[in-house]
Amino acid sequence: MAKPTADNQTRSEVKSRASIKRPPMFTVLMHNDDYTTMEFVVEALIAVFHKSPTEANRIMLHIHFKG
Repeated sequence: MAKPTADNQTRSEVKSRASIKRPPMFTVLMHNDDYTTMEFVVEALIAVFHKSPTEANRIMLHIHFKG
């Protein structure tokens, strides 16, 4: 077995940790149509986006009149 010499040494490199970032937020667009009921929109806002019933109604009315 050969003896290690200065020419035969191994080098180790330390890799830096990859920084973990939060994913970018999505933009959700809602528009007023003739098929989706207002009650469904309110329930979806409560269930999916965790809005309070009052906030969900406010958003739904904004969509209904301005969307």
